[in-house]
Amino acid sequence: MQGLQGFSRGWALCRCLAFFGGGALSVLFAACTGDDPTLTSGKDAGDTDSGVDASLNDGSVSVDAPADGPGVETSVTRPECVRAATVACAPTVLPTGGQPAPKLHLDACALPDLGVERELIPWTPVVGPALANAPTGGGIYCAAGFNQRPAVRFQDSRGYQLASASALDYTDSLVLVAALSYEQRPGVPGSIIFSRSNGTASTGFPGPTLAGNMTYVAPFGSTNIDAAPGIGMQFRLGERPANPAAPTATDSIAVVTTDYRSGPLIVVVRVVPSTSPMQKYELRINGKLEKQVVLDDVFTSTGAGEMLRIGHTSQAENAFFGYLGELMFFTSDRTDYLAIETAMLAKWGVPRAN
Repeated sequence: MQGLQGFSRGWALCRCLAFFGGGALSVLFAACTGDDPTLTSGKDAGDTDSGVDASLNDGSVSVDAPADGPGVETSVTRPECVRAATVACAPTVLPTGGQPAPKLHLDACALPDLGVERELIPWTPVVGPALANAPTGGGIYCAAGFNQRPAVRFQDSRGYQLASASALDYTDSLVLVAALSYEQRPGVPGSIIFSRSNGTASTGFPGPTLAGNMTYVAPFGSTNIDAAPGIGMQFRLGERPANPAAPTATDSIAVVTTDYRSGPLIVVVRVVPSTSPMQKYELRINGKLEKQVVLDDVFTSTGAGEMLRIGHTSQAENAFFGYLGELMFFTSDRTDYLAIETAMLAKWGVPRAN
């Protein structure tokens, strides 16, 4: 991992532009050269045009507002959503170097400065397919929502979804990286941050599901259902049993903390074949390995055919209450995941855990 230190030191916060044109997502990527890459933004010097529009809504009127243009405010409820960010941030630009690109990348630092609290309709990904709003509306842009940096606020089943999410299917490995904070909500069966699921009680969450306040089966091979205020990821291995309260012994795998983590958090989940036919599941929080499960077989929990949901499901009790600053989802392994983690800790101002 020593070879990655140069990348970590040389990581630059550069401006990249994402916009939709003709239905296709166009992205200006940074260029990386040398062993200790210097990242460039792809913008000409002196170019101040953001090139990014965001749709805003107060529930009745919809407008397109550029970074310095007018917009429609929502009802003001949280101070961090009406004050300006006190720490500047720029979009994350990933070097390639033969590493896979994310299939989905959401970054609040790539949004224009929308000012006061506004509903973000939709949250246009830096990379990935266009997302639709949840039936109850999109998230709320908060300029200082996450550690004094821009973030999107989720509550009351607000969120985003993608009906056809086959691009996010994986085979035997994945990496998810997120900057987030979540609220402890005793008694809920899970606060869904990211899930491949149609979100009904009968099917549960067939695909990989990142959630706080998690209810899950643990340990693997048991039929015990645990409820904890912690955060982590669950991978369902097959069809949910007819009785959700009576899981089978191979119902799911979970890498979840048992205690509440108040945030801000940099969460990394990694699934990778260890030594065939073994498979390793890892949960890292703020630079520390928290949970690891190694299985003597290779399972896939793609959620194929299932909708992608961010911040909500069809059940209001599963709503995510908290902030999401950034999320990257890879459908194959990135061997430089530790360098990405280090860069995310620096970008979002999160101390490394001891």
